[in-house]
Amino acid sequence: MTTTLTQTTAYTEARAREVTRKAWADLECFVSRGFLARERLEGFVDDLREFLNHEGVEWFELQIERPNGNRESIRYLVDDSGSIVGNDRSGGLDPWAYPAGCAVAFVIRFRDVAFKNAALAALRNRLGWTAAARSVEGEIRYDRVYSKDGYALRRASVGKAS
Repeated sequence: MTTTLTQTTAYTEARAREVTRKAWADLECFVSRGFLARERLEGFVDDLREFLNHEGVEWFELQIERPNGNRESIRYLVDDSGSIVGNDRSGGLDPWAYPAGCAVAFVIRFRDVAFKNAALAALRNRLGWTAAARSVEGEIRYDRVYSKDGYALRRASVGKAS
């Protein structure tokens, strides 16, 4: 007896572009607040889209470190199962709730395929995404979903503000 496993994905480049456009709009407020340079955000989104095109991203986040060392993040979980149909408006983040002096960083959690696929590994090396990064730990509070024809990003706040 032969068993065949078929896995489908809702990924298309157009769908990924649409949902990352909403994440970009979310993160623009951190540019306005002065925590993030526009060029840095643009570079991150360009890199992210390359990795999404290879279906190699599990999630990505913008980490915010307060002057007292506490960290939290805005995380986007990639869901390409085709099961999510909701599509919220971008926004709802308040960068002014963070004190002056916060530092921000981008982190991408790659899927296992990113380490097994030679082309994706070469892309990670070329773009400089090879260092292990520490994700923010803590309560995950989902608040928005951005989807296009079943391909989605689920936005969450992670960690505790203090």
